[in-house]
Amino acid sequence: MGAKKKLSRKSASNSEINARKTAEQSTSETDLQQLGQAARVIAAFLFPVLLSWSMLVPCDATSVYLGSSLPQVLLGLFISLLIGIDCAISRQAIRVSTLDTLLPLGLLIWLVFGAMLAGEATNPRLGWLGFWQFVMIAGIYYSARRLFCCDTTRQVSLGLILLGGIALSIHAAAQNWVQFPAERAAYLADPDAMLEASGLDAPPGSPMRKRFEDRFLESREPFASFALANSLATLLSAVLVLLTAVWIGSTPSVGGNKTVGNSPHHAAKFALALVSVLVTTAWILTKSRTAYVAIAIAMTYWLVLSLSRRLDEGTLRRLKIAAIVVAAVFAGCFVWFLTVDSLVLSESLYSLRFRLEYWAATAKMIADHGIFGVGLGNFQSYYPTYKLELASETIADPHNWFLDIAVCLSVPAAAIISVWLLRKLLPANQQEFTPGTNANESRGVSPLASSSIRGALLGSSLLIVGLIVLRQIDLFTTIVSWLTATLLLIAFLPLVRGLVRSATSIEIDNKEPGNRDSGNEESGNKASVGGLGVQAAAVALVVCLLASGSWQASGLALPLICLLALAGRDHTIAAQSIVPFRPGLCYLPLVASGLGFAIFIFQTWMPVTRIWSIQAELQRADTVAKQVELAERAIAADTFDTQLLGLRGQALAAQAQTSGPSTFQQFAPKSEKQLTEWLERDPIPFGNWEVSASVMLDLAAKAQELNLPSEPWLRRAAEWTEQACQRYPSDVGLQVQLAVTQWLAGAPDDSEASLQEAWRLSDATPHDDKRLNMQQVYLPAALIPVTEPAAIRSRSGRVGAEPAAEWIRRMLGLAK
Repeated sequence: MGAKKKLSRKSASNSEINARKTAEQSTSETDLQQLGQAARVIAAFLFPVLLSWSMLVPCDATSVYLGSSLPQVLLGLFISLLIGIDCAISRQAIRVSTLDTLLPLGLLIWLVFGAMLAGEATNPRLGWLGFWQFVMIAGIYYSARRLFCCDTTRQVSLGLILLGGIALSIHAAAQNWVQFPAERAAYLADPDAMLEASGLDAPPGSPMRKRFEDRFLESREPFASFALANSLATLLSAVLVLLTAVWIGSTPSVGGNKTVGNSPHHAAKFALALVSVLVTTAWILTKSRTAYVAIAIAMTYWLVLSLSRRLDEGTLRRLKIAAIVVAAVFAGCFVWFLTVDSLVLSESLYSLRFRLEYWAATAKMIADHGIFGVGLGNFQSYYPTYKLELASETIADPHNWFLDIAVCLSVPAAAIISVWLLRKLLPANQQEFTPGTNANESRGVSPLASSSIRGALLGSSLLIVGLIVLRQIDLFTTIVSWLTATLLLIAFLPLVRGLVRSATSIEIDNKEPGNRDSGNEESGNKASVGGLGVQAAAVALVVCLLASGSWQASGLALPLICLLALAGRDHTIAAQSIVPFRPGLCYLPLVASGLGFAIFIFQTWMPVTRIWSIQAELQRADTVAKQVELAERAIAADTFDTQLLGLRGQALAAQAQTSGPSTFQQFAPKSEKQLTEWLERDPIPFGNWEVSASVMLDLAAKAQELNLPSEPWLRRAAEWTEQACQRYPSDVGLQVQLAVTQWLAGAPDDSEASLQEAWRLSDATPHDDKRLNMQQVYLPAALIPVTEPAAIRSRSGRVGAEPAAEWIRRMLGLAK
């Protein structure tokens, strides 16, 4: 009996222990679930902040490779990390096909290999900056698919894209009618003061001033916060299509009220009409012919696919009306440009010719580097070598996203990305929307929804304040444009909610009209209109990027990514619902994002930010010795950035010129050695050779002033200038620079050949700004005999190429 009691007590004790373990395990799982939810909620807060930031400071391709976009990349990678934590803890897997898994993985491996390979012949830091921008964009796409399991997050993202388009349109209007006229009037009143404030050395009558005035006084296209008007037009094209989708998808019912004539409905319709006129006006003012074509293609795509869906007569009527309105706008633009600004039409063929020149040179680059590419960020370094002799200008990218990817990454990479993008844009990609595991998330009443709203309102407001404090954006223009845009968006926000609901509704099968349920038919019609409208907006963006804008610009890439995620509607699913169950899928985002974030911090963020601090000290440095010390610290801080080697070489040259012969003989050879190392590490850009040659000319001038031999420095300057000409053979100014340097170095025959080539290029070019009289060369005054005319003397050393060529002609004894 006692044994039974003892056994019973032992059994009860074991039950208590098991119960306690179960409770502890349950508590632990609950804590983990709360951690996962917290990560998702924080990501939902930060996502709208990043989207707003991308339109406030768009960061074009040049900004990316200068490192200006790194704070945005940091935030984007952090959002991806939070989503990775959420997926791993909540056992949620991002819905992907095998192709969607293999393509990004293959591209990632290719990107890493390409960045390492390109760094062997160019500045490695440029390639890695482009690499992380690309990774951030990809991470945000998958993050958006996870966050878009909630109606509210979709509404917030779509609303922010519309808000950004409206605000930028107001900004563009202010530029066109207020800011630009005021700036032109201020320049005409006191040109020297404005040039000095801008840091430009352009004396009266100089080619630099004429080039500046041609662009500043004649260019009237607004660009808002973008670098170019074409980039603004690219974003506004997508916004216009979205506004059309809002109008077509809107119903007489607003907020549950079936009355067509109620005041909220009229207010929303009026606000939508006002915004449409405002955005259309700004879009027309950009004078982007590519954007006009993109809108036509997007609307045609939308109309054709909608007709194939056999929608109801009311929806089709609205879509046809929209197409007629677009056609009318095009006709009005044609008449207006024909009577007011005919150059927009007459210059179309010239613009097309310029694009064809860019693409022909890029095709030659692809023929030489199609397998592995030249590396992200290196297009501008390679392009001058391939530039057509009679082409208009050097460019930072080929103005075509496919060619840019093909030449920078490789042709296979461009093909893979094109196939992926095509799959996202085809209507077959519109899969059934799968809500999150929590039904409240789909209805938009969860913490995820409220966090997304707070991010859009509070987070974006704090961001604007921070950017204003850091002087990255203008206070008055930003406040007025974004506040006005917010009020207008609020007025027609109910219609935007309707578009989001229709774009993510479950579509019905394509049945015969007589076999359809009327309620399901209405839902299917709305889904088709909303989903195709969002896809048409993405099509407009992609078409624009085929001829203008930069696909790497965050102000274009992130809105496009959001539209693709909204249109695809294949978001996240429970990992347990995958058959067969593969738990590794829910840990893959955490492993990828965590590893990427850690590598980014140590490999890019920390070195580059240290360089920023050193550059700030460098600007305050009051001695040349301090500048040399800071340059050495910069090289140690970032071993990837070869540009810092050139910085140290220039600092050593400056130190060599500070004192007498002993100091010169001590530091001048060190400068040459450092510059030689720089050119060996980064030999592709012609500008590296040109800058190094100008440093050698400075050393030659100082040697002549100290009665030391100047010939070694002049010969080195001639050698390096010749290398620059080999990398940019069609530049008239460089050919004159080579002729001058060769004459100074004692090579008259070579000088004559270079001068003849400069004259030939100048006579052949059809572009006035490429002719000899519009170029400048670098010629230190100490190297010019005092008997020579003042036209080839300048305190800064920058003199007109035409008087310099005339001087060399006389020295060579050539006939005019």
